[in-house]
Amino acid sequence: MPYAQQTTAGFSLNLVARTAGDPKAMMLALREVVRSVDPQQAVSPGLTMTEHVASILVTERFSALLMTTLASVGLFLAACGLYGVVAYSATQRTGEIGLRMALGADPRDVLTLVMRQGASMVAAGLAAGVVLARALSILLAGMLYGVSPNDLATFAAVPIVIGAVSAAACYLPALRATRIDPLVALRSE
Repeated sequence: MPYAQQTTAGFSLNLVARTAGDPKAMMLALREVVRSVDPQQAVSPGLTMTEHVASILVTERFSALLMTTLASVGLFLAACGLYGVVAYSATQRTGEIGLRMALGADPRDVLTLVMRQGASMVAAGLAAGVVLARALSILLAGMLYGVSPNDLATFAAVPIVIGAVSAAACYLPALRATRIDPLVALRSE
């Protein structure tokens, strides 16, 4: 398209140059060449290709940061919920745990008991989540660009992170359950 038609359509003319040296020095030289041809010509400050691409991708980077933040908040809320459920369940079982401790159960056995209960909930949730994520990735495959819907790193990393956070959320109530005084627990019944 001729330059005259581009300027009437509201487009500006961009000059792109590849350089092996310092791009900022090349910009100064190019600006001087343009001014030597037409001193009245407005010349905007130049950008390197890295700066230009970064300015174009601002929206995508903000979206990625927003999604990361929302995912982190979701993970935190899930960990808080799991902690609450396991803590409540351990509190409900205070009498049982106290009886086990009075009969000679090792604190390690009580820790395993409470952790196993939390782990079974997490395992069920992770299994359902992986199946649903796989099904949705197949449905959304046409909308993905440059990302495989079968991204094994993601399908492996997410359950590992959620499992680790869940283990930490289950550990505190389990540890508290091991410190139950059997006499106090039996008296509460």
